[in-house]
Amino acid sequence: PGTMPLHEIITRSLGRDAAGRMLGSAGGTQDDPAMRNYLNNTRVRLDRNWRALGRRPQGYQASYEMVIEPNGRISDFRLVRSSGNADFNRSVEAAIRKTSPLPPLPSSYGPRSLRVAFTFSDRRK
Repeated sequence: PGTMPLHEIITRSLGRDAAGRMLGSAGGTQDDPAMRNYLNNTRVRLDRNWRALGRRPQGYQASYEMVIEPNGRISDFRLVRSSGNADFNRSVEAAIRKTSPLPPLPSSYGPRSLRVAFTFSDRRK
């Protein structure tokens, strides 16, 4: 047994944009290869930065929603589902801060902010 691969980090990465619109329904975000690639690269960066922090409590999972500006800056994030462990939650927040800024959003997305939700999991299988 080990930790779940953080390929599981994205739960609903194509949730809602900053205006509250469902992504994929208006604008075809889910069908945009550039956006899929962008979100995958974002997951990889978050994962790398989170793992680089070293030791953290194991057996937990937390979900965070974040807002990515067109220039790639993570302008806001909030805890959506707590792990129940403050140290674990803080490790995720530190990784999010370290990950900003990201590359600019794909031009195909337009000049609006992107709201995405990621789940960070270090649960044993």
